[in-house]
Amino acid sequence: METSHSRIHGAFAHWTIFSYRYALWVLLVALLIAIVSGTYISRNLGMNTDTTDMLSEQLPFRVNLKHYNKTFSQDIETLLIVLDAPTPEQVRLTTERLAKRLKEDAENFHDVYLPRVDDFFARNGLFYQSIPELERITDSFAAAQPLITRITRDPTLTAFADVLTDAVEELNKGRNLELRPVLNGVNATLDARFNGSPRALSWQTMFNGESQKKKYQELIVIKPRLDYSQLFPAEQSIAALHAAAESVGVTEDGPIRLRITGEVALADEEFNSSLRGMEYAGIITFIMVGIVLFLRCVPADSY
Repeated sequence: METSHSRIHGAFAHWTIFSYRYALWVLLVALLIAIVSGTYISRNLGMNTDTTDMLSEQLPFRVNLKHYNKTFSQDIETLLIVLDAPTPEQVRLTTERLAKRLKEDAENFHDVYLPRVDDFFARNGLFYQSIPELERITDSFAAAQPLITRITRDPTLTAFADVLTDAVEELNKGRNLELRPVLNGVNATLDARFNGSPRALSWQTMFNGESQKKKYQELIVIKPRLDYSQLFPAEQSIAALHAAAESVGVTEDGPIRLRITGEVALADEEFNSSLRGMEYAGIITFIMVGIVLFLRCVPADSY
């Protein structure tokens, strides 16, 4: 045992003497090894942040999940975009414009799907209404047909004011016109403006005879391209989404609000929260270890 121990000490002694005599060459060789190792690592080693790959693919639930993902591939790894706006016209137009912009970005998005803002529902939406609701809609549009026709020809505020003036005159002459939804909508908008809380007027709800809500929503389902070689696989896609939203007029101080959720967004947020927790834990641990080392270095009689 002693012979082995002395041999180890002798080897370290010889290595120390050799390093001291040829210090420059040792540093150069170490630098060369570090460069070669770094080049090899950068070209051959990578990072995979897909947590599902941590488990064996032979596990029963992994086999079932793989089969499910293959069958319903459009429903996995998606982002769900929620757009809020004061009127249905604003949210629908913004949703269409944003979806069109995202579809043009094939570099960051596989697919973009609009569950409710679709040409099919625009053409056939009335078929999904109940009979009483369909009768109410058709009656309200029939009553507002003269107003709609004139506004369509000249969609300006001046023309709208002239139409309302003519309609009120016809009412005074005894003609039966249903103007309560229109007048109520205009009155609510003007009251909100005078009270310092601007409110957009929705033509759709006004002519439908509905009471205007404070908020309307539309959804966009996006399948982003994920890069698992990055710490946050969807970071580039989410950044491209924010840029596209800003290009169509969705800003933080604007009337239209954008929210992002879905499987991919939640996974990124979960991982980001874990990293923040690790940072706080590291800082606290460093401080506590420093305190312990300080107390051990201070003599006991100096307390």
